[in-house]
Amino acid sequence: MGTWKGSKWRRFVSYLAYSIFCGILILQMLRVQVLLQEQVRVTFKSMPLLVYSAFFPVIIGILLGIPGFVRTCRQPAAWSFDWVKFIAVGVPSLYGSLFIWLYFSPVGSNLPFASTVLGFGGSTFPAICGIVFGYILIGCFRLYTYRVFSESGTEGCEAERANLLNKKQMPFPGGTKQRLTTAEKWHTFKLDI
Repeated sequence: MGTWKGSKWRRFVSYLAYSIFCGILILQMLRVQVLLQEQVRVTFKSMPLLVYSAFFPVIIGILLGIPGFVRTCRQPAAWSFDWVKFIAVGVPSLYGSLFIWLYFSPVGSNLPFASTVLGFGGSTFPAICGIVFGYILIGCFRLYTYRVFSESGTEGCEAERANLLNKKQMPFPGGTKQRLTTAEKWHTFKLDI
C-alpha cells in the first residue's frame, strides 16, 4: 500500500476541509429554506421560496464543480469559455431548474412539457437540473494550451521548449503555435510560471 508523502496528506486535508465547508454551507442553506417555508405559511407569499428553491441546487452544482475548477486554475494558459457545452447542456438544464418558478409566473401556461415535468418529476426534476446547471456553469471555464512546432515541423523541439521556459511567455519565436483544449495536452508541455 505504501506510505503517504507530503503531497498526498495535503490533498487529503484539502479535500476533507472542502467536504466540511460544503457540508456546513449546505446545512446553513437548508436552514434558510426552512425559514422561507415558515414565512410562506405565515404570509402566503411563495415567490421568495420558489426563487430560492430554483437557485439552491445551482449553488450545490457549483460546489461540486469547484475541485475541477481549482485544478484548471493552477495551469498557466489562456482562459476560454466553452459556449457549445453551455448552450447544449447548460441552457436546457437552466430551463429545467427554473421550471417551477416559471410555471407560477405569467408565462407559465405556455411552457412546453409543463404537464409532463410536473406529473412525473415534481420538484425532483428542477433540483437535478439545477445541480447539472451549476456543475456545467463552472465547468465551462477552461484553459487553452499550445503545441510548439519547430521550423522543421517537429513537435516539442527541446530548444524551443527551453527558450519558452526561460522567457515564460506565450509567443513562440521561430515556430508556430496551435491552440488546444486541456483534454489534448498529452503532447503538450506545461510552462512552469
